[in-house]
Amino acid sequence: VDCVRKVKLLDKSVPRETQQQYRIFRWNPFWLLVVAGTALCMLLGHGFHAVFRQGGPVRPDELTIEKEVRVWWVYTYSGGFVLTLAFDLYELTDIVFEDALIDSFDREQIGVCCVALFLDCWYLQGDAHLLHRMRHR
Repeated sequence: VDCVRKVKLLDKSVPRETQQQYRIFRWNPFWLLVVAGTALCMLLGHGFHAVFRQGGPVRPDELTIEKEVRVWWVYTYSGGFVLTLAFDLYELTDIVFEDALIDSFDREQIGVCCVALFLDCWYLQGDAHLLHRMRHR
């Protein structure tokens, strides 16, 4: 019964003050986790593109939609792939050094890691190219 009442609180017709009485609506750990993850990806993506001098506006007359695409789409997705690239590099080095210790290389695992690294780099290059094309439109 209490769960049904809480679900009904999500209805837009319920006043915000009533919704704020419940702690889960004021402090939602899942929402905070999603926002923190998005911010991390955005910062990583911005750092990656700053290396290629793409960390700022694409042009002095940058449109609002271009800024939204650059920040919310390109930086955020690139940041996720920077993180994935780091994990894939770690996995590849772990496999290579572990296999070197036992004098046996698992070519299949190394190949899988190389394909993953290739795809990560391909996506990051695509985002860098998108920003380049936006700059020279």
